[in-house]
Amino acid sequence: MSFALELPAYSRARDCRNPKFEKEAINLWNTDARPQIEDLINRRLLQEGDVYALYDVQIFLQNFLTMSARCQRTAQLNEIVRILQPSAKVLTLDPQDQRRKWICKGGDICRSNHLLNKEVFLVSVQFAGLISNTINTIAALPRSEVTPEMHHFLETFMPVIFEDHLPYWIDLYSSRWEKLAKLPRTEVPGNFRNAFDDKDMWLLTVLSEMKTADLKLGLASPFRPGLLLNWKMTKMYNQGIDFLRSRIDKATVLEQKKPVTLALFDLGAWSRYEDMAYAGHLSLEKPVVCEVTGSKTYRIPKDKVSVIPSVNMDISHARRLVPMFESLQRNEPWLVRAGGKIVDPTLRAQGLLKAVADGFAAKVMSPQRPLFHTYMDGTNGWYRVAYSSTGACREGDAPYSSSYAGPTGGFAFWADQNKKIGLRMLEVYKLLSSHKPEDKEVAEQYYGGIKKNSLQRFMFIPSLVNIVE
Repeated sequence: MSFALELPAYSRARDCRNPKFEKEAINLWNTDARPQIEDLINRRLLQEGDVYALYDVQIFLQNFLTMSARCQRTAQLNEIVRILQPSAKVLTLDPQDQRRKWICKGGDICRSNHLLNKEVFLVSVQFAGLISNTINTIAALPRSEVTPEMHHFLETFMPVIFEDHLPYWIDLYSSRWEKLAKLPRTEVPGNFRNAFDDKDMWLLTVLSEMKTADLKLGLASPFRPGLLLNWKMTKMYNQGIDFLRSRIDKATVLEQKKPVTLALFDLGAWSRYEDMAYAGHLSLEKPVVCEVTGSKTYRIPKDKVSVIPSVNMDISHARRLVPMFESLQRNEPWLVRAGGKIVDPTLRAQGLLKAVADGFAAKVMSPQRPLFHTYMDGTNGWYRVAYSSTGACREGDAPYSSSYAGPTGGFAFWADQNKKIGLRMLEVYKLLSSHKPEDKEVAEQYYGGIKKNSLQRFMFIPSLVNIVE
């Protein structure tokens, strides 16, 4: 097996400068996270057939995978490969279209939403994002560091993505991307069906990772796409870049008397979506109360809440932007060489990512407290009032209640682009262990999950590896 002998996309000296957090992340992985994720795959996926386990695995593992790549931790990458490999056992050949798919066979979400015996597209494309990121990370390794487990991983999943997923997904989404990229910007606000949503983010990420991995591996690849699929991938990638470009709104602000470009994503696209119906309710008063009987009482009707025209994605779902932009930035030199478009002709991927990070720092980070606003446009209202994927009553997330998604969502990786993000994440880290009564109160109320749940802490710590204290 002969891998392309190019310098890795990451270097420890540039991308992994804090060994303290690297060590803590690996310790959490060894003692808590790895056994829990292995159990999650064995119990929920292999035994119960619940494909939403794959959705959760991506969320839990993404930041550690990124850390392992940045810090060139081959041993940890190999352990990730070993954990993900069994997911191939539940791939099912669909006799109707002869595609291997992750079909949902159990679990509360699939049962409650009539998804049993069906492929859940979001789950498949999100998990494929993690798989393709892993494949491309392996492709960047020197030949001597590629283990037999890694080679087996490539042999297993490259055909699955190249044969069973990408051809179908390209045909499914090509006309959507082409149409929405040309949509006048004035027609985006208020219509979530026109949004650049999480499935779009993951499909663009998969295209970026798999196309780049194929270019890196070349003839050494255990499976290569044909000429037609290669052409379709490049065309589809370029359509995705056009779509992405069409959803970036730029604004210039002055910081310390210097102009700074902020990039804000898909402004207004989600303003009338059901989950965001109470985004304009900015007080802590509960608009809905869940009764002991399980029923719900509306104290504030939806039609009494003002619509915020700029509302875009909530910060929990927006965590998908982190691996997407990381992928576009890292892979752009390879993709442009193969006919891919530059992500942003004026800023390029590096500059666009900085503008996105600057937008996050300016809009999402609370200026007064170590907390984060609910939505990426800076709106700090309620989210998912009376929402439930299983039918149970749920009162919703109050202002600042989504703050946990700031540290667990991987946004700390953007500290490379904006030092204020690094300072805020360090502030949260110190808050978690502070003995001051006022700090303990904030930590318990807004970051209790990270304090008490080792998996949530595991999602946070790897993203700190490049923040110098």
